[in-house]
Formats: sequence, C-alpha cells, structure tokens
Amino acid sequence: MFEKSLADLIRGIRANKKNEEAFISSCLEEITSEIKSNDIDIKAVALQKLTYLNMMGYDMTWASFHVVEVMSSPKFQYKRIGYLAAAQSFNKDTDVLMLCTNLIKKDLSSNKMYETALALNGLSQIVTPDLARDLIDDLLRMMNHSQPYIRKRVVVLLYKVFLQYPEALIMAYPKLKEKLEDDHPSVVIATVSVICELATHNPRNYLPLVPQLYNILTVSSNNWLSIKVVKLLALLAPEEPRLAKKILPAFGLILEGTTATSFAYEVLNAMIKSGIIKQANQPLISLCIEKLKEFIVDRDANLRYLGLLTLSELIAIFPKLVAAFTDIILERLDDIDLTIRRKALDIVPTMVTKPNLMPIVDKLMSYLFKEEDEWFNNINIFTDKDYRNCIVNNILNICSKDKYAYITNFQWYICVLCNLAFVENISVVEAISKQMMDICIRLKDTPLRKFIIDKMIELLKNKAIFEKKFINAGNTDILYVAAYLLGEYRSSIDVESVEDILFNLTTDEIKDLSGIVQTSYIIAILKIYIYWLLKSDFNESSVDAYKQITTMLMDKLQNFIDSSDIEVQDRANLTLEILNKIYEQYNPVNTVDKKLIEGIDNLFKGELKPVAAKAQKMVPVPPELNLDQVINEESETLLNEIDTSFADETKYFWTSKIIKSKSLRKEREPTKQEIEESRRRRRQSKKDNPFYLDFEEDTKSQNSFYETEIDNIPIVQFTFNFDEKLNINDTNEVGSNQKIVFLEDEEIPEGAIEVKDDDDKDEEEKVLKNLDLTNIEFMGSTIPIVKNEDGKKKKKGKKSSTKKGKKEAEDDNNTKNKKKKGTKKGKKSKKSFEDNKNKNEIPKPVVGGKAITIPNNQNDLVKMNPVSIQTSLSSDPKKPKKVSKKKIPSNNELINQYIPVQFNGNIISMVYKWEFENEPNVIRVQFLLKNNIENEKVKIIKFEIAETMKAHIINLDNKLPITIPPNQAISIEKNIMLLSSTIISNISIPATIQYQDLSVDPKNYQESFKLSLPLTVYMKKPNFPITPDYFVEIISDPEKITQNAIVKVTLPSNVSQEQIQNIVRYTSEDLLKLHVVEVINGAATLVGQTVQGNIIASLLKQTIKKNNDIVISLNIKGDNDELVNGLADIARKFFQSLKK
Repeated sequence: MFEKSLADLIRGIRANKKNEEAFISSCLEEITSEIKSNDIDIKAVALQKLTYLNMMGYDMTWASFHVVEVMSSPKFQYKRIGYLAAAQSFNKDTDVLMLCTNLIKKDLSSNKMYETALALNGLSQIVTPDLARDLIDDLLRMMNHSQPYIRKRVVVLLYKVFLQYPEALIMAYPKLKEKLEDDHPSVVIATVSVICELATHNPRNYLPLVPQLYNILTVSSNNWLSIKVVKLLALLAPEEPRLAKKILPAFGLILEGTTATSFAYEVLNAMIKSGIIKQANQPLISLCIEKLKEFIVDRDANLRYLGLLTLSELIAIFPKLVAAFTDIILERLDDIDLTIRRKALDIVPTMVTKPNLMPIVDKLMSYLFKEEDEWFNNINIFTDKDYRNCIVNNILNICSKDKYAYITNFQWYICVLCNLAFVENISVVEAISKQMMDICIRLKDTPLRKFIIDKMIELLKNKAIFEKKFINAGNTDILYVAAYLLGEYRSSIDVESVEDILFNLTTDEIKDLSGIVQTSYIIAILKIYIYWLLKSDFNESSVDAYKQITTMLMDKLQNFIDSSDIEVQDRANLTLEILNKIYEQYNPVNTVDKKLIEGIDNLFKGELKPVAAKAQKMVPVPPELNLDQVINEESETLLNEIDTSFADETKYFWTSKIIKSKSLRKEREPTKQEIEESRRRRRQSKKDNPFYLDFEEDTKSQNSFYETEIDNIPIVQFTFNFDEKLNINDTNEVGSNQKIVFLEDEEIPEGAIEVKDDDDKDEEEKVLKNLDLTNIEFMGSTIPIVKNEDGKKKKKGKKSSTKKGKKEAEDDNNTKNKKKKGTKKGKKSKKSFEDNKNKNEIPKPVVGGKAITIPNNQNDLVKMNPVSIQTSLSSDPKKPKKVSKKKIPSNNELINQYIPVQFNGNIISMVYKWEFENEPNVIRVQFLLKNNIENEKVKIIKFEIAETMKAHIINLDNKLPITIPPNQAISIEKNIMLLSSTIISNISIPATIQYQDLSVDPKNYQESFKLSLPLTVYMKKPNFPITPDYFVEIISDPEKITQNAIVKVTLPSNVSQEQIQNIVRYTSEDLLKLHVVEVINGAATLVGQTVQGNIIASLLKQTIKKNNDIVISLNIKGDNDELVNGLADIARKFFQSLKK
C-alpha cells in the first residue's frame, strides 16, 4: 500500500534534480522487488514506472519475462501497459519473444474490439520473421473482420509483416486486392497506402490492380485517397508504357476541376517525377504550365517554394519551357523568404541564353552591393554569407558554361570578375581568381589580353583592396592572380608604365598580405624588371634612373627577407641576389652587357597553354612497359634495410616515395628475434642521433609504452583520388556558330584514351525489391507457376472441380515423380553393378544376425557412413539403398557418428561410438573391429580399457578371445561409469588391444590407443520437470544462468526443410545430448543436465534472411563456463562442417 505510483516517481525525479541518479537508483531497487510480486496490480505499476525510466535511458531488458506476464493480464489497462513496454524494450534477439505467439493469437481472437486493436498495435512494433510466419494466417482471417476499425488496422499491420516475412505477400495479395473494394472508405485508404509503399520496392507486382485503382480515382471524393492513388499510378506508369495514355486524360480533368491546391500539386508532381508528362499533348502541358505559374505567384510561401521545386524538375524534361517562366523567376529573386530566393537562384542557370546573360548577371550583381535604401529591407541578403556565396557561384557557373560559350563581350566579363573581388562577406575569391587566370591563359586575342593586363594594373593601384575588412575576408588573394598575370604576360605592358607598376608592387601595404601573394609579387617584380631592362633604350642621361629604380627595388626587397614565411624569404633572397649581380656587372649603355639580361629573361620564356585536368591519365601505357617490375633489386634491398624510426625518417624522407614491389607479394611475419633486433637498432640510432632528445633511464621506464607499442601500430595503405572532375566536351551549338574564337582548348596528349570516373555507388536493396509476383496467378488462392523441363510455364497444384479429380491429379504427379526417380535409380544400380562385376565377392560378416558390408582398408572404414551399419541391422538387405548426393546429411546419416582409431599396422581397423544407458552416469561404448586380411583369420586375445579418476569400467569380461573371419567385422561393447566428482572436460582414456593373425606362421601384435570421449558424455537426462514453466524459471534465475555462448550458421536457400529438421534434431538431441522442452514454429527450447548437476538451457532458432538464406542460431546458457563454451565449440565445428 506504500508503493510509489508513476506520478510519485515523476514528482520525485523533479524534486531531486541535484541528486537525480541516486534517487532513480533507489527507485530501480524498489521496482526490481515490486515487479517480482505475485500481485498483478503491483507488478503492472512497477512495469509502468520501469517503462518511464527506460525512456530516460535506463535498461529494462532484464524484465522482459515480467513484461510478458503483464501482457497476459485479463485487465485491459494492465494489458496496455504490457504491450507498451514490449514495444519499447523488445527486439529481434529477445529470448522471451517466442512466448508471445500464443498470447498474441489469443488477444487477436478476443471478442473485445479494443483488445484486438491493442494486440495489432503491439505486434506492429515487435514483429519478427518468426512471429510474422506464425501469425500470418490469423491476420489474413482477420481481414474479413466485421468491424472496419479492425480491418484497416490489420491491413496497415501487414506492411510491417511483409518487411519481416516477404513470403507473406504472396498469401496476402488476393486479400489486398479484395480490400480495394471494401465497403468502408477507411479500409480502402489503408489498403491503397500499403500498396503504395510496397510499390516503391517492386511496382511491377501491382500492375494487375490498375483497373481497380483507376476506378477509385474516378469515383472517389476523398482527396487524401485520390492523392495516394495518383502517387501509386505514377509508380506503375513507367512499368507499363500504355498506362500513361490512359491516366493522362484523368489527370487533366483533375487539374481543371479540383479546387484543392494540394491535390493539384500532387497530380503535377506525379506527372513530372514519373516522366509520363513526356507523352502528354500540348493542351495538357499548357495547363501544367499555368498551374505552376499560379503556385509560384501564390500568397502562400510554401506553395511558391513547391512551385519552384516542381519547375526545376520540369525544366530538366523540357528545357525550352523555362522561357515562359523567366520573368516570374527573376521576380522570385526579390522574394521576402530567403529559401525561395535560393530555389529561384538554382533555376537561374537553366534560363541563361546569349541575349539575356548580361541582364541576369547584372541583376545578380545588384544583390551583392548594398545601397542605403535596401540595407534595412533586405538585411538577410547582406548578412547571409552562404547566400552571397551562392550568388557568386551562380555568376561564375553561368558565365563559364560550355567554356564561356554564352559570353559575347569578354571585356564586360573581366570587369565583372574585378568587381566581384570587392564584394564583402564572401569566401569564394579563390574561384574568382581561378576563372580570371583561366580566361587569360585561354585567350588568343592579343588586344583582349592587353585589356586584362590593364585591368590588373588598375587592381594593383586600387588601395581599397587593402582595407582591413577585405584582408581579413581573404579578398586580397585576387592580387596573386594580378601579379602573376603581369609577370607572365609582361610583353603586353607599356614600357612607360613599368616604373609605376614596380612602385605598386613594392608598397608598404604588401606586408599585410598572405604569403602566397607576397611570393607572387616578388617573382612579378623580377620578371617585369628584366623586361624593362630589355625594352628600354638607355643613354648617359637615363643611367641615373636605372640605378635609382634598381636601388629602390633592392631596398624594398629587404623587407621581404624578414618575413615569417619561408617561401617568401627564399624568393626574396634569390631576387635580391640577382639584382645585386645586375647592379654590379650590368652597364645599360653597353649593348654587349645585354646578353646577361637576355640570359636571365630566358629563364621565364615559354608560352603557357591550358592542360586538361586528366591529361596524364589519358596517356596510354606502352605495352612493353611493366610498372611492377623492379628496376634495381640491389637498391630495393638496401632501401628495405633502412630503419623506419622517426629519427631515420628525417634523414631518408625520400624513401616514402619509393614503391616497394614487396608490397605486391605476401610479406613474411618477423620472428621475435628479428623484432628484438629491430628495437635494439632503433634504440642505438636514437642514442647516436644528436637531434633526438632521449629520456633518462628512470623516465624511460615510466614511458616505456612509447617504445614497445611502435611495432603494434597497424600499417594501412592510404589511397585518395586527387583528380578533379572537368568536362572536356566540345562547345555547344550556340558557341560553334560564332566565327571569332577567343579561347583556346586544353591540350590533350596524343593517343589519349578515355578516362571514366571511378564512381561505384552500391545502393542497398530493399527487403521486398526482389519479390516478384508477376509469375503468380491469384484465383481465389495463390497458385504458384513453375517451369517444366521444356521451359514452359505450368500451374502447380491446380484446383480440380471435384475431390476425385484433385486426388487423381495428385496421384498422377506422384506416379510421374516415382517413375523419374526409379529411372535414375535403375541407371545408377546398373552402373554400380557393372563397376563391381569384375570384383571378387567377399563374404559378409555377421553381427547380431545381420550381414553388413565393410570396406577393404582402414581409410575406407573411416570414410564409410557409420549409420549404414546400424541401419542394416534393422533394414531389409534386399532393398536398394538410396545414395544421397547432397552435402547436408540426412536424418539417418547424422545419428551417432563413429570415431576412427589409428593403428600402426594394417591388419585390423577399428571405429567406435558411445551412447547413454538407462543406468545413471553410465555410457555404452561400441567398438567395431574389422579383419583386413583376405585369406586369414585374426584372433582378438586381449582388449582392455584402463581405469582413470574420471571413469570406471563396469564390464571387464567380454568373452575373449574372439576370432574375426577374413574381411569381416565384429562388435565389442564396454560400459563406462562417469564419476560425478570429476571436473567437466573432455575425457581421454588409455586402452590396449592384443591380437594374433592365424596364418601358417602366427604372430602376436599389440596396439595402444586412447579412447576420446567428448564433453557431452557428462550430459544425462535431467532430474527436473522438462516443462516450459520450469524452463522460464531457469533462465530467469541469475544463479543458474551465469554464462552465455551463441553459435550461428548460414545455409543456402536451396536447402530443404526436411534437411533443416534433420540438422536441428541431430544438433540438439544427438550432438549436444539436450532435451526438447517446447517447439514453437521455427524455434525450440532445450534443457540438459550433467552428472554433476549443472543445468544447461538453450534456444535453437531458424530465421530467414533478406536473400532467403537460412540462419540457424544456437544460444547456450548455463552456470559452468567450461561446459557452456565446450558445447558451443562442438556445435560450432558441426556447423562449419555443414558449410563445406
């Protein structure tokens, strides 16, 4: 009566915010004790509180069994708590989920509608392949429920069932088709929604439903249902080309008549996304255009955005239609909503032509430069950096499209690029710089290049670029291109303006620029200075000007020598040294000295040409060139011997560029001695290296992990594709009509090969994608269509008009199958008879009154099927034996496998098996001994098994000696009692056998061997009740279940169900000596007990993967670690043998 309710728990958590964890811990302790109560009221409240704590992140998987208990409560309020907890905490690996099958079946058949609805809702959250397979029949029956509330819930639940168990779709397909004509509209809506979702995986399966869907579309007044049908028809249209002509008129009528904006949009969207609008006539396309215009100019911002989104998809199909939307799109660039501006901006590149390029770019440029009256109205435009970057990128993309094919005035575009350098709050100056350099390099028109050079000079002179806001934003990086182009195309510079240019290149503001810009400035200074010396005509009066400029440049370069950038220092020192030599050795009046200047100028000569980004990849590899062949094996060996420590890497940094051919071969793992020697050499190299700061001895011991873990660092191969994507297509038709070619194409090497982009994108297949229903006819029930031997389709299991006809058809099929099997057997028997025709017949040995055939040598004895001996004891020897060609053994082949014994001699062969006796702790070992001599008998004189601390031999006398006839076998049995006090482990018992060959000169032989008995010899029949209730008690007891092991095996989909049952039966009963508690549709609970009282609880499950492969999983639990792991190893080895 003092238990906390859920409300008390919530109030307590809020009141203990400072000590919340301690409060919740105490609450969890209370819940743990309350949930074990026999009072269902207390248990339900405790589960309710635990469910709430689970939403806060606390684990509740330990209470899964109690969840099932509350779910089974007859009270609806408690049942609802249980289903909620199950939906929240259960997953596909929950052990007790298999116990819910009968519970859910019971709730589904309840007379109370809301209990049934609760079960359906809970099942949708916890459904697994096993539950789906077990409950599909019940769900199909419920589709005819009298209440539409239940019918629609069942239909919606089926989608979750199909995802887990795709084969259920074949059974449910006729029912789904039937529900499309249900009397209640809610059921029809649910059915259409489920089919619409299924059609996204494999739409072709649902083409037979088109007549019903079309009828729903034409008669339904429910817009929501009509929207679903439109979407579904749009998915089906690409699968059937004739369908578009049928549904397009209906779509046109909907667009004309509907007043629902959402419905009209869905129809437009479906027509465009499915591509059926390509088959529409001109009036329908015009109607779509008018509707789109209404959306784009609508007052609702959402509709304007959706209109632009749909327009972008329509333009991809009909590019010429963009002309009808040009004005509207440009108006949307002024929209208040920034997202609509962005979407309109994305459409702008598609509407660009040669005539409208300049107006569009000018309009976009107007958004980048603020004005006083627009600052407050469009504050987002000037503060949103991403939007401004988007505008700049659009300008660059539309102007460079098809290699600048739409630009008719390059002087205008160069001015645009220069203006973009002064745009605030952008981060795409690098793209502007690259495009400016690209244009200048490609240009063939010398006057146009002269115009670019003049603009670069103006850019250098403009002091506004040196403002702090542009320096911080990186806009000054455009000066790198200006300096580079001035130095590279210095021939376009007027000699009279060189002095002014050199002055601008050496101003004091340059020290605030980035290192790469300063480097470009220094090289440009040297190039322009050399050009000025060559082009100027010096006389006695102008020598002073030469000296003055040279001295000025040398003084200015001193400022760069102190730069923090190492590259700038290097370039400055190089340029300064060259200027010093010129100042000392060059006389501008003496024409002979000009050879010195010409020699320096030759360093910078050479015309730059644009090169394709993938030109190197396009070079074909000569057939005689072997890139994997080692050029110099001695140098390779020498490089491989170089130590790769940190100190050595600084010396041999270039070795990282050497491609070692050893990486192509399998490398040998180093031995411990080699590793120690490598470490010793590394330590010695560190001591000898004056640049390596070593630790003291005491510090080394504290940080020794740096030393010892170096060899444990994994070495991986780093690969990265640095290639950029670049179109090398020819100019489009608009550009090809131009007579004047301003730009030069990229250089491509001779004999270039095509290079494809390495874009391998693997799309994840959906669960239902590969399920094909097109080959299945539905005539009231599912009738699968199979192919006969001639490749023709035939119906399997066709219904007869009467029971008699059906029976005759089945008998006829069985007769045909028997004939085919008999034919195969007859051929095989005949062949085996011919093979053995020339062999001497060997008399068959007699064991227990039955004749058995034993192979002629020991190896054959080991390979033979041991079960054939046991089977022959009870089977008719006249009946022909079936020979299985399948890898997976049948049921008889799996029972009691024999274990071979290896002897030194070849006189006798032996195998043995073991099994439990009725007496406690006693096992019976059966030995089969065969005489391998053809003409002589063998006498077994002595056969002893030694007593050990783990085993006691009961029957010492075995009526020895025994004589074995030639090529025959005998059976000897020994009973062994296991001692309960021994430690659980594999048993190995020494044994000896003494025998004599009864030839003319008899000889005695003695062989010693070890009788190996697996861990399962300790397993016996449990002394506790083998019931489901006791099994649940075992797995819920933490003292009995302390260890856990899981073993799985995946089998191909072509394995028959009979073979799977044989494997499961053999694994549980014969291999692991466990006992079946309960079998529930694809899963079985197993228990076992050892002679020492250790309990084993196990769950054996069969599941089906998405690709129809079968997974058998075995979960073993117990209180003994060695026992659990030992049984798991036995099962794992058997599962691995199945794969082979």
